[in-house]
Amino acid sequence: MDGVLWLIDEDHLADLDVLEGYPSYYNRAILPVEYQDNIIMAECYRMQPDNIDCRPGRGYLDMIFEGYQEHDIPNGQIWAALSRIPTLIAN
Repeated sequence: MDGVLWLIDEDHLADLDVLEGYPSYYNRAILPVEYQDNIIMAECYRMQPDNIDCRPGRGYLDMIFEGYQEHDIPNGQIWAALSRIPTLIAN
């Protein structure tokens, strides 16, 4: 999986928490990530279990695609993740 690793301060983390809906929509976890051929521990957002089947809003999705494009990350993993979300059928 590809992504971008940022070094941020507590103020930026607080702003990001608001954007990501922490702690109700996403939670944070410290996970191993590969960076410049090394494994480091990084704080990452993980969707809360009750929200796994929720599709992202259009504005949020546009922001993700824009970030991938800005950092030359192939967007195939976005499409793969979206394909795993069940389609909701209205009654």
